[in-house]
Order: sequence, then C-alpha cells, then structure tokens
Amino acid sequence: MNFPRCFSAVSLAFILTLSASASSEKISPRVLDETSGTGSTEALIVLKEQANLAPVAAMHGKLAKGQFVVNALREVAARTQPSIISFLTQRGVAYQSFWIVNMIKVTGNRALMEDLAARPDVAQIDANPHVKSALPTASGFDSDAAAGVEWNVVKVGAPKVWALGFRGKGRVVAGADTGVQWDHPALKNHYRGWNGQKVNHNYNWHDATSEHSPVPVDPFGHGTFTVSQMIGDDGHGNQIGVAPGARYIACRNMDLYRVLPVPDGALSSQRQPRPGKSRAGAGFHQQLVDVSHDGRVFGQYAESHCALGSRGGNLPGDGGRQLRAGLRDDQRSAGDLPGLDNRRSHRLLQSDRRL
Repeated sequence: MNFPRCFSAVSLAFILTLSASASSEKISPRVLDETSGTGSTEALIVLKEQANLAPVAAMHGKLAKGQFVVNALREVAARTQPSIISFLTQRGVAYQSFWIVNMIKVTGNRALMEDLAARPDVAQIDANPHVKSALPTASGFDSDAAAGVEWNVVKVGAPKVWALGFRGKGRVVAGADTGVQWDHPALKNHYRGWNGQKVNHNYNWHDATSEHSPVPVDPFGHGTFTVSQMIGDDGHGNQIGVAPGARYIACRNMDLYRVLPVPDGALSSQRQPRPGKSRAGAGFHQQLVDVSHDGRVFGQYAESHCALGSRGGNLPGDGGRQLRAGLRDDQRSAGDLPGLDNRRSHRLLQSDRRL
C-alpha cells in the first residue's frame, strides 16, 4: 500500500538530483572551487539569450552597421536582465550589467551561484579571476635624446606606408591596458578628448577597476607604452608610433593583478573606435570579439601577455576575426625572445617620458 508513495518520493529525489547536477554543469570549475565551503567569489552570469547580429552581414555602411549592432545588443540586455536584477536586488546582491555580451557580474557564495544556475534564462556562470601577468619594468634609460623614427617603427615598414599617404588620419584607436598618461608629450595631441585648449574625458576614457577614476591614470606606465606604439609622435620629430595621424581613446581594464571585463562603451554608436588594442581574455572572449567585429571595431592583441591562456583560458588573439602582434627587439627575431620579455621596447617610451 505504501509502495507508490515510496516510489514517488524516490523519483522526486532522483529528479531533484538530476536538476541540481544540470545546474552545476553551468558553473565553471573555478567558481565551484572558490565557493566550496564558506567561500565566495566574483562571477559573470552569462544569459542564454544573446543578440542575433546575423542581419548586419547584409547591411552597408560602417555607421549603419554600428548602430544596428549597438541597438540590438542594448535591446536584448534591457529586455532579459530585469528579472535577474530583481532577483539579485531582493537578496541584497550588488551587480554590474554588461550588454556587449549579455551578462551580469556578481559576487556570492555557492548557494547564490546554484540558484542562478538553476534559472532557465542563465546559460553559464564564468569565473572572473585575478590573473597575474608580469608587467615589464624599465631596464634603464637611454642617455641620448630620442629623435627621428624609432627602429621598431622602421622594422615593421610603417614609413613605407606613410609614403603612400596612410598615417591613420580619420581613425580612432582604443588602448585597453593599465590606463594611460593622456598628457604625455608624445600622446597629448592625439587624445580624442583634447581639442588643443580643453580636455573632455567623456566617451574617451573608462576605468573598469574599483577606483573608477574619472580622469585617465596609469599607475604602472604599461598602458601608456602600448598606446605610444600605436600613435606616439611628439610633433618634434620623435616618432614612436605606427599611426601618428590617428586619435586615441583608452580604458583601464588591468590593475596589478587583474584583467577586468571590457567596458560596453567601446561600441558607442556615435563614438566608435576603429582598431582596438587590448590584453583582456576570458571564456566568453571570442563572443566579445565577434560582436565588436560586427560593430566594425577591429581588434589587435599582444601575443606576449598570455597569463590567462597558460592557465587554460582563451588567448585574446585566438580565433579568426582579430590580429595577434608578436614581439622582437632590434637585434634578434621574435623566436629568440621569451614571451614576456619586452623590456627593450619598453625602454623606448621610458626614455621619452621625462618624468
């Protein structure tokens, strides 16, 4: 007489076990590991619905394509995120929304992660780890005053391209690194937020770190160096960048130990950068690259900083819709150099900073 009731209870327990197992499969192993016991961690809640950008392939014109992509991304995020945000608000959980990849950043324990993973509108829960990448330090300062076109710019053939009339004029590049010293003599007149008389950092600078600096900063100097490789030119004959005619914007998405989510503002429909340079990487990175490409933003990434890739993640340049740049010095080929040793090229800007 009690068999059906007992069988029903066993079946229910089995179904609940399967459900919990399916939910846990959405959670990255790193998040599971860091929330074991009483642990808590930061995670990225990636929603199941992502914008359909297929129609952009048949569209014509950079502005039209960019506006379509931005509007589509924002619409999906605005429509699908409120339910999760309401859930988080009721629990008193702080969050940050993103829309290039439809996701929400949270910090919480295992119970929160499992409850979020059990939701049908959540596709996966990715880790947002602290990833240490050794930044190069200056090995010294050149005694001679820098002048002319630097050797690395010559080696990649940039002056030959300049002679054809291509110097980057009309283009905007975006640096995503440790920040930027925007008023460096080799960079100031190239900053999109500087009109020669006053500065405006709106849409030209973003700080994704916890400091949220409203003005450009670069505590480690590395982001300033990378931007200089793109557009550096002090206007007095010292040329250290390959596109001296371009303008630049920047964000700080790296601090001493962490690569942070790339800000959504990089795809603003009216203020798009063209090529972009970044050192970010994460499990959803290829999706971010694809979306940016559809929005007519071209990504170029440094090959040398691969700390995340060496830990099993995706290298920023993996995939076919962006470019990876290698490393060499003035004497040896790239194959002779260790992956993180770019101290020689780092000295180029260190000698020019006059700090």
